[in-house]
Amino acid sequence: MDRIHQPHPQPTPTNEATLRALLTAMAAHLTTEEPAEPMTERARLDLVRDLTDSHEAAHADLLARTVHVAPGATRRQYAEILRTVADGLDLVHRYAAAVERGRDLAGEIGDRHDEHPAWVSNQRQVAELFTKARDAEHTVGALMAATAVETR
Repeated sequence: MDRIHQPHPQPTPTNEATLRALLTAMAAHLTTEEPAEPMTERARLDLVRDLTDSHEAAHADLLARTVHVAPGATRRQYAEILRTVADGLDLVHRYAAAVERGRDLAGEIGDRHDEHPAWVSNQRQVAELFTKARDAEHTVGALMAATAVETR
């Protein structure tokens, strides 16, 4: 009997929240393990491999998000670059979570919630994430849709 050739399933793209966590983990490792030492391309490749284990899609996606190492860069300097890249990921979800947190705070605090330090701090975060998301070319419509409240 002839076997039917079935192609290997294509790896699914790694979501931005996972990539953000992986980049943050890389940065943390680099700043705790010999941060003043030179960063090498070999160290970048090894860290990506170690963090993604045998997950092909995550490996490829993380490699694509990490930049090549500039000559003379320290591990600490490279970690800062990784944190900057991570900060630009998962913006729509992070914005929606901050908006939801603001709604929850307003409900918990009640009247005059807009004067409460926790709510004011959260609103600053909402504004910052909104600006970052718009700078990253997310539409206002996408941000509004992510924060829509289901009504029944």
